Amino acid sequence: MAQLKPRETFYDLGSGTGRVLIIAAKKFSAKVVGFEYSRPLYIFSKINMFLRGVDGKVYRKNFFEDDINLEKADVIFLFLTAKAFPKLRSRLENEARPGTRIVVYLSPLLFWQPDKEITLKDKTKVRLYIKK
Repeated sequence: MAQLKPRETFYDLGSGTGRVLIIAAKKFSAKVVGFEYSRPLYIFSKINMFLRGVDGKVYRKNFFEDDINLEKADVIFLFLTAKAFPKLRSRLENEARPGTRIVVYLSPLLFWQPDKEITLKDKTKVRLYIKK
């Protein structure tokens, strides 16, 4: 959906178990960077990536409060609850570069119109936003 290219930088904010990072690295040869605040998920994702031979980074950081430079990302993946998005809005608007592709699984960004939307077999929606 985001047309991720080899060596592009892929950020996953709230990367959980690292599953999406592994897919981005293996399938698209992307440089992957995850941010996960939950200690158990952070540890699990580091082990998961190591066992699958993924050379990426996972940081135990709160992306709402910690210093995370979003302008380095070509693609940002979000699988968060809708109530998290208002806090994230100013960071996306101020730090993401124009042209950055933002892929949102499940909940829409209510402050932007999606550039593309697909519905998965289970009726879940995935939206692509391109930073203007």
